[in-house]
Amino acid sequence: MSDYDIHSCGYYCDRHACILRQRDELRDKLFEEIRTSERSIQTSDKKETESARSWIGLTDEEIADVFGDYMDSLDDREEEDEWGYERALEAKLKEKNT
Repeated sequence: MSDYDIHSCGYYCDRHACILRQRDELRDKLFEEIRTSERSIQTSDKKETESARSWIGLTDEEIADVFGDYMDSLDDREEEDEWGYERALEAKLKEKNT
C-alpha cells in the first residue's frame, strides 16, 4: 500500500492521504455549520426588520374617533368598564397592524 492510498483508519492515522482527507472532511463540516448559522441569522434579521416596519400607530384623528365611539357606547351601558377606552385603543391598533 502506498502513502497515497486511502483506507479507513480513523483520525489518528499520520499518513499524508488520510490527513488530507480528514482535513477536507473537517473543513466541509465547518463550512456547512457556518452556512447554517448565516442562514439562521439572516432569517432572524429579516423577521425583525419586517416586524419593525409593519407597526402602524394611530393618528390624532383616529384616537379622537375611538374616544368618541367609546363615549357613545357609555350611553348604552349602565356602568363604565374600567379598561374600556384602553381596550378600544388596543382593538384599533390590532386592526391597523394585522
